[in-house]
Parts: sequence; structure tokens; C-alpha cells
Amino acid sequence: CRMLEHFSHDILFMADAVKARKPQVEGLISSLDNNIKSIGQQEEAVDSMIGQLKESQSTIQDCVSKYISLLVEQLYAEKDSICKELSDFVQQQEKSYLCIRETLQSHMDSAQSTKDFSRKVMEMGKDYEILQLEGLIQSHIKRLQDIIPAPEGKMPYLVLKEGVNKESIVKQMFQLRFEPHCNSSGNPPTVVATDIKPEPQMTVQTLAEMATFV
Repeated sequence: CRMLEHFSHDILFMADAVKARKPQVEGLISSLDNNIKSIGQQEEAVDSMIGQLKESQSTIQDCVSKYISLLVEQLYAEKDSICKELSDFVQQQEKSYLCIRETLQSHMDSAQSTKDFSRKVMEMGKDYEILQLEGLIQSHIKRLQDIIPAPEGKMPYLVLKEGVNKESIVKQMFQLRFEPHCNSSGNPPTVVATDIKPEPQMTVQTLAEMATFV
């Protein structure tokens, strides 16, 4: 700047320029330190969110596992209960049917004996014996009809229900219903679905509350 037309303006030496601008550069460096600190804090916040995310994942998985385990446990317990109730009912009904069948067999033997005896009387009996035979047969038939038990009974039906709450996740999902046997050509359904409701939405809090009962 000492040459030609620049010679007339003020001259600033490099050292003076550095000295004059150095505070501003220091200020900018300090600003970078603040930026670095802020970015570091944001990174820590992101790491914290990742940790919370993983923790939530683990909590939900544990709650779901406990919930499913409790469901399976209660379902097996209800299976044992419903099967025992069904077995007791079937044994009782079968015993009743066997008694009826035994009585029917006894009546059949008696009727067959009466039939065979009547045939012999018709073939070899005397006239007055044949005349007495009609009343004897009618009396025997009436007696058999009066004492033959009617083979009526109940049949089991499975009723599917749904009930969900905190105290019992599956409450009486299966029930047995015993109704008179239908002799029509169409067989009634053995399994009946009733009170079917939309599945409730489960939140993490709800699952956690249910899991506390495990």
C-alpha cells in the first residue's frame, strides 16, 4: 500500500490487525464451545431416548409373556375342570342308560318267553287254554308297556364365552349346558358360541396390571 495511489491512506500492520481481530475470533471459538456442549447434550438426550425405548420394549415383552403364560395356565385349569364335569355327567348318564337297557333286556326276554309259550299253546294246547291265551297275552303286553322306562336323557353342549378382567383373564370361557336330547333328524350343535364381544385393546399399563397376578 506504500506504492502508487495507495500511499496516501492509513497503514495497518499485520500484527496490529491480528491484535484487533483476535477478541472476535476468541468469541467465535467460545461460540463453538457452546455449540459443542449443546450438541453433546442432544446426543445424551438421544442416547437416553434409545435406552428408554429398549426398556419399554423389554417391559412390554415381559408383560406379554406373563400375560400369555397366565392365559395358558388358566386355560389348562379350566380344561381340567370342564373335562371332569363332563366325565362325571357322562358316567352318570351312562349308568342310567345301562340300567334302562338292562330293564329292557329283561322285558325282551319275558316277551320272548311269552311269545314262545303262546306259540306252543296255539300248536299243542287245548281249546280252553287257547281261549285263555288272549287275555294272558294282552295282560302281559299291558304290564310291559306300563313299566318300560322311557329312554329320555340330557345331552351335553359346550358353551363358549368370553370375559376379560384383571382378576381373571379368562373367566368361564367354557361352560357345559345339559339339555334334553333331540330326536329330530337334524343333529343339534355340540358347540355353541355366545356372548362373543370384540377383543378389548390392551395397553402396556393393562398388561402390566394383569402380569402382577402371575
